[in-house]
Amino acid sequence: MSQQNLLDDAQAALGQGNLEQAAELLKEASSADPLNLELLQQRAVVQLQRGDTDSALTLFRRILDIDGMQLSPWLNIGNIRLATGKLQEAVQAFEMAIKIDANNALAYHGIGRALAHANEPARALPFLLKGAELDRARADFQVWAGRVALMLGDYQKAWTLYSRADAGSDPDMGVRLEMALAAEKTHRLEQALAIVDSVSGEAAYERACRQKLSILSAMGDSRKVLEALEAFGEPVSVNQKAEWLSVKAVSLNYLGEKDEAIRTIKESLALNDNYPNAWQSRVFMDAGSVSDDELARMEALIDSQETYGKALLSFAIAEALEKRGDLAGEISWLHKGNAFQHQIAAYNHNGMEAAKNEMKRRFPDADSVVHSPEQAPTDYAPIFILGMPRSGTTLTEQILASHSAVKAGGENRAISVSSENAKKILAVGTEDAMFNLPRDQWVPVMRKAFLDFLADSDLDSGVVTDKNISLFRHVGMLKMLFPRARFVVVRRHPLDIMLGAYKRIFNTGQHFTYHLDDLAQQLAHFDELVEHWQTACGIPMYEMRYETLVQEQERVTRELLDFCELPFEAACLEFHKNTRQVNTASVNQVRQGLFTSASARYKRYGDLLDPFREALAKRQVAVPEE
Repeated sequence: MSQQNLLDDAQAALGQGNLEQAAELLKEASSADPLNLELLQQRAVVQLQRGDTDSALTLFRRILDIDGMQLSPWLNIGNIRLATGKLQEAVQAFEMAIKIDANNALAYHGIGRALAHANEPARALPFLLKGAELDRARADFQVWAGRVALMLGDYQKAWTLYSRADAGSDPDMGVRLEMALAAEKTHRLEQALAIVDSVSGEAAYERACRQKLSILSAMGDSRKVLEALEAFGEPVSVNQKAEWLSVKAVSLNYLGEKDEAIRTIKESLALNDNYPNAWQSRVFMDAGSVSDDELARMEALIDSQETYGKALLSFAIAEALEKRGDLAGEISWLHKGNAFQHQIAAYNHNGMEAAKNEMKRRFPDADSVVHSPEQAPTDYAPIFILGMPRSGTTLTEQILASHSAVKAGGENRAISVSSENAKKILAVGTEDAMFNLPRDQWVPVMRKAFLDFLADSDLDSGVVTDKNISLFRHVGMLKMLFPRARFVVVRRHPLDIMLGAYKRIFNTGQHFTYHLDDLAQQLAHFDELVEHWQTACGIPMYEMRYETLVQEQERVTRELLDFCELPFEAACLEFHKNTRQVNTASVNQVRQGLFTSASARYKRYGDLLDPFREALAKRQVAVPEE
């Protein structure tokens, strides 16, 4: 039989789904022309379709022996190695494909996937992004890149990628929930809620419910969370009931109903104790009552968890050990927990350094923070509270919020949301491009976007506080937008700040808290920028030391109110009686009133904190004498 007849018969066999016959016919056709690359390629593809990857690999390698610059064999070898878990060999094959075709989207995507499977998301993301950019029509490329960006905390990039994948396509419900998470993390909460509500299907129902609860929690209204739990009806499984009870407990705790919260979290763990979030909540609410049995159960769970679960349990164990006075054990578990969390919460040293320097360049002096005062709202005088995590900013806001004229804005998203909205209105892609416009163009737009956000968040009346952790970077712009704004700087001993921040997993952001050098760098940036705003730009600030406040509460409270141009009210001294919802890690502390035991807590640890001291010294952060 002629070669052409063999090929024709092979194609007919393929059309009938007879892969084995097609493979034999192609092999016979190839025997007469063993250097025919096209025939070898067809044979290899058929072997892949049959599931015989070993034979396919042999044929792809034979092609490369004849001509090593063939692109398709390298891509196929990469995909086979990826599918069989031989990740380094997959990367090498895809790298060879890129040498042949520098703009091959499949090769970049393949390297990214291999590195992601190898648990190297930071290395994977640039390759996945390159593949997604080279082939925007591939929704799966956008989703993969978005998924890894989401894992690394690059939420804005994740949102862009998921949005691109969603355009003109019908992604599965799981992908839509990932998109909702990206929307939630970029503070597009209404969009996130709409996406979740669009999810249908029994398979995705439990995840959709969980996502909705998370979004409602991020909106800061625990009562709506409780209402949603009631609306969901009876949980479909014991595990779901346990998870929902855990969410209910957290909401009750934020609302100040601590006893009921503790009872509820124990009920959750009785149903399912293989749930790290519930254990973290259990310890957070009442670490002092954790039993030996509970501690052992948490330790036994760690090996079976993903990285984030390992981190949650490590932090919970550390807190329970602290309450027992086992400080060496606590620090040991904190190092473990932060190491786990550092793997999945990327922090960009160089990026943060560049951002700090850019702010100083944009606002170099007093003139640079003044702009058309007559155009600014004369009746809007917000109070911006600047401080590092665990420095006492929540306490400061609770004191101010106990005043009849003050409304607490918490860690709201006014800056980030108003910046995004202003960029859209001005048709610019980046914040740098917006700032490069004439001030008469961008300042009124940014100001209006900021005020619109406050109105939408019911924060447009009275004196509003804002304690977003990134505020210290934006003081120059905020002073320009609102000339009557007051700035309160909360100070605390740097070792107490570092220790306090190192003890927590934060719900959003604060990725610098999971590594001592990152923490020390952030402290150095804070000190440097606050000094710049005060000295170079001449912006008045009230500096409140946590240690002084707990010793001289009334004097410091009166000074704080005077600076904010508020008359003294005795309720500010009894801030712990304020029943407003608090959604930060300090929720339990601010409901207890002031206590001096939290001051200079670092002294209990002695040389256990030497790594903390070394990190501060490296970043030249001033540490008061101990």
